[in-house]
Amino acid sequence: MHTRARKAAPSDEDGFIIIEVLVSALILAIVAGAVLTLITATTRGAAMQRDRSVAYDLAQSDQARLRTLKITEISGVKSEEETLTRNGTVYTVKSERIFVNNKLGAAACASATVKPDYVQMTSTVSSNSMLHPVVLQSVVSPSSGSLDENNGTLTVKTANAQGEPVSGVSVTATSTAAGTRTATTGAEGCVNFVSVPAGSYEITYKGNGLVNTKGETKTTTPEIVSLAAGEYKTVPTTPSLWDHPATITPKFAYLNAAGTSVPALADSMYVANATNGVGEGVGTPGVTPTGSLSKVVFPFKSPGEYTVFAGYCSANNPGANKVGLFSGVIAPEAKLAPEIRLPRLELTVTTKSGKEGKEGTEQLVSGASVAVTDRNCKYNGSNIKRTYVTNSSGRVPEPFLLPYGTYEICASATIGSEKRYAKVSEKKVEDFTSKGTVVKVNLEKTTAC
Repeated sequence: MHTRARKAAPSDEDGFIIIEVLVSALILAIVAGAVLTLITATTRGAAMQRDRSVAYDLAQSDQARLRTLKITEISGVKSEEETLTRNGTVYTVKSERIFVNNKLGAAACASATVKPDYVQMTSTVSSNSMLHPVVLQSVVSPSSGSLDENNGTLTVKTANAQGEPVSGVSVTATSTAAGTRTATTGAEGCVNFVSVPAGSYEITYKGNGLVNTKGETKTTTPEIVSLAAGEYKTVPTTPSLWDHPATITPKFAYLNAAGTSVPALADSMYVANATNGVGEGVGTPGVTPTGSLSKVVFPFKSPGEYTVFAGYCSANNPGANKVGLFSGVIAPEAKLAPEIRLPRLELTVTTKSGKEGKEGTEQLVSGASVAVTDRNCKYNGSNIKRTYVTNSSGRVPEPFLLPYGTYEICASATIGSEKRYAKVSEKKVEDFTSKGTVVKVNLEKTTAC
């Protein structure tokens, strides 16, 4: 009788073999990953080193170029920038030069009493492939006799309201003898025009996104500067002020009969500055307003710097009626929209049906023409006049709004075949409440007002 052979049971050694194979595979994977990481890092490091070497060569080339420039070519120019491509990599080369005083060890225009001794030249080369740019610096001192003793130096300075230097302002110096030179202020807030002929110069500024104290992006009136032979002059006496502009766009409103604040439009507003005493009317008074009023302003630092109210003249300032104006400081790049209330005029036009309008029953007059003239504010040489027409209730339709001030009121209408008039020589419109300034006029047959 044959017996069937039994299948051998797996031994413990077989399990250990499987584990050893798995561990070996894991170790191999770890080592392979480390090797690949090392290879990648080495390749990246070699590429970065190559890019940095190219950047260094570009910086050296730029330094060599700068040292070949004439002193008159360096004069006034603060920085240049160009983009170059090498081996598929894009590099940005920035060239800067400033005039430095040896005693100060700083930019010559940092002081109004020192002359520039030499030029500090900086070449900065950057690329997206490098963590840090390559920066090379050198100095050049004008050789003896390289500057004409009959020429002088003009240094022009800029700052903000805090007295901090302002960069990015284009400065142009123009004269009939020397032509035009333009430069842009750097981090020290100045430009130097070196070795310029003696004579009279017109200095103008362009903000390049900045504004001056008048809210202008460029000067409209040049500064006139006289430069003597061999003279070193810093202009202006105090730095020209420039900064990032702020904007004020008031939300005008009035109180209706129910005492609710209702949005309104004003045809003009007045913006006054406390520091330089400059006040300016904005808008077109006397014309039906169709949109919001806005004003770009220079950001000063004193408390209560700007005052804004409806109207075109300083005479429209409501003074103690604080709801009728905005007063405060505006920070650089701020966009303010304060609510400013307008006073309301409640004007009713009536007439009497009797002879010459002096007898009979009083009637409300629709279609009457009402001319309201500001006695203390002019536009284009004439007192500002606003005209309206009454409705069936003998009143100018809501809202009848005027800037705070003193007005002459003239109403007129044809009653039957007669032309009748009514005049109020002087009336203050000053009530900012829901009641409004109440006026009632009666048309009579008189001469035109």
